[in-house]
Amino acid sequence: MGSSNYITDTNGKLYEHLEYFPFGESWVEENSNTQRTPYLFTAKELDEETGLYYFGARYYDPRTSVWQSPDPAYAGRFGNNAKKLSNQGVFRPANLAMYTYGYLNPLTFIDPDGRDNFWIGGAADKYPFMGVKPTNIMQDVMNKNSTLFQGPNHYYGHGDAAAIIEAIKKTPGKHNIIGHSYGGAAAIDITAAVGKDKVGTLITLDPVSMLPKSNPENSDSWINVHQEQTLVDAIASIPIIGTAVAGLLSMLDVTGGSGDTIATTGGQLGAQSGAVNIPSTKAHADAAGMLDQAKAHMQRNQDPNRE
Repeated sequence: MGSSNYITDTNGKLYEHLEYFPFGESWVEENSNTQRTPYLFTAKELDEETGLYYFGARYYDPRTSVWQSPDPAYAGRFGNNAKKLSNQGVFRPANLAMYTYGYLNPLTFIDPDGRDNFWIGGAADKYPFMGVKPTNIMQDVMNKNSTLFQGPNHYYGHGDAAAIIEAIKKTPGKHNIIGHSYGGAAAIDITAAVGKDKVGTLITLDPVSMLPKSNPENSDSWINVHQEQTLVDAIASIPIIGTAVAGLLSMLDVTGGSGDTIATTGGQLGAQSGAVNIPSTKAHADAAGMLDQAKAHMQRNQDPNRE
């Protein structure tokens, strides 16, 4: 769950050993010197004066296993806004327990701070695109992974960037963004636009853009799953002209590339500076398969923003 257990100094010498009860109360505390790390249960900071953990948007008492304030992802969102919440919102009984930690299942879930999760689809995902009806690929992925992160899930199209930025800026705490194709490029832009301390985990699934993107630098972690790059994709990385040439070559399939014409023409971004880059052999439309690769990485590294 990302908790601190064995702490070493710069020479690799062990000076602190920690173990915890399921809900975070200290069980074993062994120290060989006066040095102590304040980042303990799920790598959150413990305030020794109050005995409370600071999770970014609220405080948690590990002895009583309850938060000191309600979940900001749901608090104040009842009444006319109740039906707008995804993850079943207030219609899921567990979500109404706004002071409990991790759905009372701390061995399976962590509860970062009650953040929202934004799932962003690419072209023709939520809205029609060039005569193509909506595919709802990312909506399906979101519904099948509704508990990947705790907190409400929201489905948007890549053209909804302004609305997403506004929602993130208005909502307390950090949030997670998952984008596919053009939605992946939008996710990068959104992360850059909202400023620091607003994005926890950023996941981009084979992001596509006519223009290159730079590292937004505002997220705690960034996982970028991208199709393995071919010669056609390298040509497509040349702004404007390259995408047109690559699209033609892809349609002709003269280089033995993936044949994923639409994505190639749009300009697959490939590996990105500042991200954990995971090459994929999945088809561009297989957002679910690429997300599985991102999830496997998060499980191996115990991403603190994940339940």
